[in-house]
Amino acid sequence: MQENCIRLKQMVITLNESLTKTKHDMLKYQEETQTMQMKLERAEKLIGGLANTKEGWGIRTEELKKQYEMLVGDALITAAYMSYSGPFPSEFRDVLLTNLMSFVKEFKVPHSKDYQFASFLTKPTDFLKWSFQGLPDD
Repeated sequence: MQENCIRLKQMVITLNESLTKTKHDMLKYQEETQTMQMKLERAEKLIGGLANTKEGWGIRTEELKKQYEMLVGDALITAAYMSYSGPFPSEFRDVLLTNLMSFVKEFKVPHSKDYQFASFLTKPTDFLKWSFQGLPDD
């Protein structure tokens, strides 16, 4: 009988050790699950953001294709305008630009309908810097 008690106590000790180890493993797996859940949420956000970026790149690609088609005419207008405008007043330059635009239209050279000399050669941020420094808009 005492042997049975000893065996029974030994079984209880073994089962308690097993229970302790199992609880420890369970806590470890719960922590891993939480970590993986956070990683999954972050990955879903990243993928969602990339999907929006893909749409933006598609739109930008189409815009660049249109600009590329108009590049020859825009470059022609810009080169002529730079060559002939020189130190003349803005009124003369406006007339010159109008004449250049009509010349390009007459020969059916593809060009931007909303052509702007300053935006063809510079970034908008450069143009703003110049404006802040007191340079004229033209």
